[in-house]
Order: sequence, then structure tokens, then C-alpha cells
Amino acid sequence: MTTTKSASTSDSSASTTQTSSVAESLSTSTTQISTPTSSSTSSSTTSSRPSSTAVNLLVNGDFETGIGTNTTGGVIPGWSDPTNGQSLYRERLEIQSAIVRSGSGALLITAVPTPLDPSNSIAASLPLVQRPPIVPGTTYYFSAWNRQSIPGACRARWTVGSSTLMNSETTLSDSAWARTDIIWTASATDTQVFVQLTTICKAGTAAWAGVYVDDAYFGTSPL
Repeated sequence: MTTTKSASTSDSSASTTQTSSVAESLSTSTTQISTPTSSSTSSSTTSSRPSSTAVNLLVNGDFETGIGTNTTGGVIPGWSDPTNGQSLYRERLEIQSAIVRSGSGALLITAVPTPLDPSNSIAASLPLVQRPPIVPGTTYYFSAWNRQSIPGACRARWTVGSSTLMNSETTLSDSAWARTDIIWTASATDTQVFVQLTTICKAGTAAWAGVYVDDAYFGTSPL
């Protein structure tokens, strides 16, 4: 893919938000669209799993539960597909152990073609979501590590939000893990947030392409 983007949209009740995409052995660019008070930063990082003091509000964010799970149009422990399958592509969710960033398991999301697009001419957009509870007015930190399965095929777009949305999109390498970071503050009325990954694979390479995900974290302490 040619660009890496992040975007945020804020209503008047939301606090300032930030995003950054950080890659290991990978150069990405970040663009943020927001209210004048918002800002965006990128920096190098070496952190991996949450520290002992950080509580991960995501269920199975490390993808260590359900290793060997392989389902098309279904769910994996802690996560679900909010669209219940795609019309042109369906997503296969697999917690595998062949390619991981840490631990024993990592998620592989793969675009499975259907007869509706036999020529593989349409890009695949594969969502995966989790909705952890939150405390209104609290600032939360999100991070996840991503890697594509086929060279040049896919990118990862993470979205965190409720009334206030914060997006971060990362172009991926097939040989290096790239970290996505989002800082998000709940409004005074927010009680639940959604954390969503949309795997976007371009037309012509979408079929059977996908993204590996590992060490996803969402909590009140930065890593």
C-alpha cells in the first residue's frame, strides 16, 4: 500500500486524543484529522507485553487462549466479527503458533473469497471487535502489534472509541512486526468503548491474504 493514515473525529464533549504508529524495521507515515486541540506523535518503542502494573481490559488480547482455533465466519475467545461475515469476503480467524511476536499464540485474520467476487477484483475489509467497560472521563492507552501475511497485500486499521473516535492505520511488512498506539479519553457520558481492528487487503491480492496480530492491550496505564 502507498500510505499510512490515522484520523480522529471529536465532538465538543470529548477530550484530546492522540495516535501514533510505530514500526520495527518499517517506515510509516501518519496523518491526523481532528479538532485544533488534537495532536499526533510517532516514536520508537521496545515495549511488548503489559507491565506487571498494567491491567489489560481486553479479553485474550495476547491470543494465548484458544490456540488451534480456526473458524470462518465465527468467533474466537474474547473477540467477534461485528458484521457476522462479509458479503464479498469472509474472514477466517485462527489463533496459531507458527508466527508470533511473544508467547505461544497470535491471531491470523485471512480474507476468504466467495463466489460473489471470483476474479478477486474488490478489496477485502475484515473487522474484529471487542467492547471492554470503561469509566467516564478516564484516559486509556491502546497498543497492538501487527504483521501482514502476504507481501504488499494488507494494512491494519485500529479504531478505539464510542462518542469520540480515534483511528490509527498502519501499512505492514511481511517480515517485521509494526506497533500501533492510540491514546483515547472517554467523555463524561461514555461507559463502554469498542476496540476494533479492520484488516484491509487490496484488490488483486486480497484473496487468502491477511494480518497477524499479537499483544493487543487496552488499559489506563501506558506501556
